[in-house]
Amino acid sequence: MNPLSPITYFLRHKRLSLMLTAVLAMTVAGLYLFIGLAQETYIEPAFMISRYLTKFSLVQPNEVPALAPDTAARILASPDVARVIPQNDLRIKVTNIGGANFSFRLIGLREGDAGTVLAQAGVSLKEGNLPRPGSNEVALSEEIVTALKLELGDAFDRTTDGKAYTNIVSPLRLAGILSGEVRLGIMSYEFLEKSESYRSLKAEGLLVIAKTGRESEMESFLLNSIRNPATKTYTYRSVSEQTAKDQKLLYVLGFPIALLISAAITLVVGAVNQLAFARRLAEFGALHALGRRREWLAARLTLETAGPAVAGWLAGIALGVCGMSAVNAYVYSPRGYDIHTVSGTAIPFILIVPLVVIGSALRWAHRTLGRLDPVAVVDRGQQTMEAEGSKTAGRPLPYSLPRPLAPMTYNRRHSRQAGVLIGSTILLILGTGLLFFLFAAGADAMQPGLNILSRMSAVSPNQGELDAELADRIASNPLVERTIEAYAFSPVKISIPPMFPNKPVETLCVNEEDMGFLVGLYHLELAEGRLPQPGTNEVVISWAVAKNRGIQVGDVIGDPENPVYPGAPALPVPIVVSGIFAPDETIAEDTWFSFMSLEFVGPYRQSGLSLIVVPAAGEKQALDAWLAGEIAGEGRIVLTYANQQAAQ
Repeated sequence: MNPLSPITYFLRHKRLSLMLTAVLAMTVAGLYLFIGLAQETYIEPAFMISRYLTKFSLVQPNEVPALAPDTAARILASPDVARVIPQNDLRIKVTNIGGANFSFRLIGLREGDAGTVLAQAGVSLKEGNLPRPGSNEVALSEEIVTALKLELGDAFDRTTDGKAYTNIVSPLRLAGILSGEVRLGIMSYEFLEKSESYRSLKAEGLLVIAKTGRESEMESFLLNSIRNPATKTYTYRSVSEQTAKDQKLLYVLGFPIALLISAAITLVVGAVNQLAFARRLAEFGALHALGRRREWLAARLTLETAGPAVAGWLAGIALGVCGMSAVNAYVYSPRGYDIHTVSGTAIPFILIVPLVVIGSALRWAHRTLGRLDPVAVVDRGQQTMEAEGSKTAGRPLPYSLPRPLAPMTYNRRHSRQAGVLIGSTILLILGTGLLFFLFAAGADAMQPGLNILSRMSAVSPNQGELDAELADRIASNPLVERTIEAYAFSPVKISIPPMFPNKPVETLCVNEEDMGFLVGLYHLELAEGRLPQPGTNEVVISWAVAKNRGIQVGDVIGDPENPVYPGAPALPVPIVVSGIFAPDETIAEDTWFSFMSLEFVGPYRQSGLSLIVVPAAGEKQALDAWLAGEIAGEGRIVLTYANQQAAQ
């Protein structure tokens, strides 16, 4: 065997090689699990739960009560469309292992259309029966059934789980379990159509099936010819684009962490290599004196690091796959979320580790061997012929050091090794803490939205309009100073990087008198412009929103032809910015208040009016407790500072 081969070195230095391999394997396995589980917990479920859009597209009204009467005829006239199926739907929330909530549609279908949709989606009935016309029965994919912890015959509504079934105001019963490649939930179209309880909760729309081989052309037709400010289209392309955005966010969060961890491991490996090189100084000096060039020696040193690095990388991947398999078998799969144990997304992240380690080893080898003096090594056992008084690692230390066994004395004698250990520890802490810092920063950035509820609360209907007697009951309570009718919608989405690139910001639509009262209650002042005039399409926004999206007084929001910022939502009727509120002097007290005229939005309302409840002086806590205990319930949602802070 070649005595100068790196393999020979590995065999002679098994402990050192195994230590480096183990360190790298654990690092790679940790990164693999972190990225793989993030992908499978927060990105893949969002795609899987909307995968039915690979089989058909969905067209629904946007910010208006219903689709235009001729929409179905226009779609059916397209040469790329095979069939158009009327549908209505309710949304529920499916929570995954990581606590993320994913919106899932229960699609209402007519009796004759259910078989067509199931066949198109590649789904079949596994147990039970399909929903009967006019009944409250539901059929769900088995993965959704497992995730929701339901069994055949179970009834569920908002009293069962207020978070998952907020829109289920009367019990639905699980009558059938579906099996197939996509997640699907179906119920009776007639039941939703005739039920007064669900009149304002259901969403009407059209399922659009493309002709074979014309799927891409149909999507382009829907996106370019049908989609408009009053019409939303959901297609496989739109789902893929959203998944790509989520994937980009994962890269933005993951790469800094991977780089920090790689840098920390590189420092550790470099320190070990320096110690090993010091013990082998005579060996390299002799090899150089015998004619081995510095480049050859540097390549040999790099190969000795590359071997454990590659072995550790492969072992780390194997450990990561085993870890993902174990997590899937014991945690995810039993709850209806089978995950991919081999994660292609993690490869770019974990590839950084061996590349950084090997690259750093090559650079260090060239730098160290560039100062190697073979005569000094052979003759004096030193790396160079530098004078004793020079600042080298081997300079003698005075004998006057106190406490020779103290940690500080060791650090002074071995300052480089101490620096490496401290530096690597700092980088590992930074890598671990960065993710939590980003989550905390995102939560802090959303505080102004929560501050709106610091001086008022709100009662919103889940269906129809709030009962007039209930509104009178709230207004007559001695804890209440004033009640205000309001309608809320979100014409603008702000960017809170990196966690919330499109966070909706609500605009409160109120009458002129109530707008003035709220401006005074929160001590709001205009930085520019004026308040919206009654009955107009004007809006006043907060300084933070204007700054975030570069919006100025006079800008038009909601125009699809000229978006006020890239990706801005389109509105049925564009609105004009008439004013911008000044920021609060105290950042912690700032708000994202935005107002419009209630009279103007009346024809476009999709739900009933909410009731803003302003407490009497000093009674905020007591009022919130009364609203949560006495008013919250079927058909009503109570929003208070406390319950919304807990929800965040």
